[in-house]
Amino acid sequence: MSFKRNPFLKLSLAAPAFFALSAAAQDTSTTGVELSGALRTERNPTPSAQCRAIFEDQRSLRLRGGAIPFVAASSHARFRDQWLVTGSPTLVWPPGALPDFFPTRDEFVGFILTANGVVQMVANPVRGNHVLFPRVAPSSRGWHALLFESRFPDDGVIHPTDTVGVWYGEFSGNRWIGLKPIASLTRARFRPEYSSQLMTNSSGDLAFAYPMSATPPRADADKRGLVLLRSSGGRWTADTLWTPQEVVHVSLVSGRKGNSWDVLYRMRIADSSRVAPGSLFLALFDGRWKTSPPRVAAGTRSLDRPTLFRVGLDLYATWSQASDITADWANESVRLALLIDSATLAASSATVVARAAKEFTVTQLPDGKVVWALRDYGSARRLRMAYARGKGITSLGTVNLPNEAYPHIIAYSSSQVLILSARLGAVPNGRPVEQLLTRVAISCL
Repeated sequence: MSFKRNPFLKLSLAAPAFFALSAAAQDTSTTGVELSGALRTERNPTPSAQCRAIFEDQRSLRLRGGAIPFVAASSHARFRDQWLVTGSPTLVWPPGALPDFFPTRDEFVGFILTANGVVQMVANPVRGNHVLFPRVAPSSRGWHALLFESRFPDDGVIHPTDTVGVWYGEFSGNRWIGLKPIASLTRARFRPEYSSQLMTNSSGDLAFAYPMSATPPRADADKRGLVLLRSSGGRWTADTLWTPQEVVHVSLVSGRKGNSWDVLYRMRIADSSRVAPGSLFLALFDGRWKTSPPRVAAGTRSLDRPTLFRVGLDLYATWSQASDITADWANESVRLALLIDSATLAASSATVVARAAKEFTVTQLPDGKVVWALRDYGSARRLRMAYARGKGITSLGTVNLPNEAYPHIIAYSSSQVLILSARLGAVPNGRPVEQLLTRVAISCL
């Protein structure tokens, strides 16, 4: 890997740039140092306890007056006993709407949710343009938020030449505080859904990481890598890790020491005969980039949706993986691996969380346990669940609830999770969509 200063990072938004930081933000890209270690052969799960998921209650979400909200949730954060849930699209239908009614869109970036199903919509503060896949994190006054302003709607079409404006602000529950543009991205193939969550550390610093690559007709269209956008004391800076191949997914957690950050990313690997679907790499940023060989080598398998999380001082990752290059869902599985053991600095073998599974949502409970909800390919009305404390995987069985689109899991307590799911309407007489909030308990003998 090469570590060069990013020529696309500019201090002024006025100058045409691949990535332009606003105001006092600067690029602090540095050279890197290699780490060693790679993942060993996978093994099968070893259950750690006799546990099961128990359905507790379920509510259909409605606004005051009966309007029908829907958020394709991709980010959430808790403040006191409320969650700010954001995603694209965020839609609202009028009371009594039928499936062929057109919803209100682009007016909202998400909603505030309580555990008993009370919903309050959050207005889009960036008027005149679309805001895609906002990222949120808790703050002392409510929530931090990154908003990605685009000229194009969330229509499922990639717009690689789009210019994306990045806005930062805090939301108190009823108003935006300090909302301002902090960066501009041009011709970046920017896909916020492939980027990390907005993360905080014990010092109150913020960080967000995303894949980037230049696009034709630029002469430098071979530029590849990821950018770590971070804020300390209200000052935003950007640091670029250049990579030989395209980075596709990025996940991020706070590092063990000081203001460091651990970054997990999927990068396609090319050799003389083929391009592998992608391998997982781990990097540390502590003022300098430190990288390692592949932690999970792809071979001919596809890897998708890698997510990094910390349990104590150890680093874990989960992802979905195909056993071969076919599209048969039966060959898919969701896996877990210890990437760095804090005592030995070594990686462990991968563990299968669930077989015949690809689409999943995952959260970490306050006590460190990790809980998965996995779509059951056999039924759109059933979710399979599992949890892990450390390397041991425990199946929690299944929970019957509609999950026809965008299930999203939220940690509620050390023994409970909330699941946002959706039931799509049926023409001509059904509702257009019904978003459900289900509370599930984890009971262990």
